Amino acid sequence: MALKLKERGRVYAEKVIGDIELTGDAETILSVDEVDGDVDNKSGVVAPGESPGITTIDGDYTQDS
Repeated sequence: MALKLKERGRVYAEKVIGDIELTGDAETILSVDEVDGDVDNKSGVVAPGESPGITTIDGDYTQDS
C-alpha cells in the first residue's frame, strides 16, 4: 500500500520506505532525503530534503504534466 498525500498533505522526513503517491495541489509537499520505493507525482511538490538539497529515490519517479 502506498503513502497517499492529498490536498495540503505534507511529509518532512529523512527516509520513507514504501511507495508514495501525490494527488494533491501546490500545497502538497514531499520533502524527503531518501525514498526506498516508487514516487508517483500526479500533482504536488517534491522538494529536496535538508542541505545540500538532494532527494534520492531508490525506485521509479513518475511526473504527470
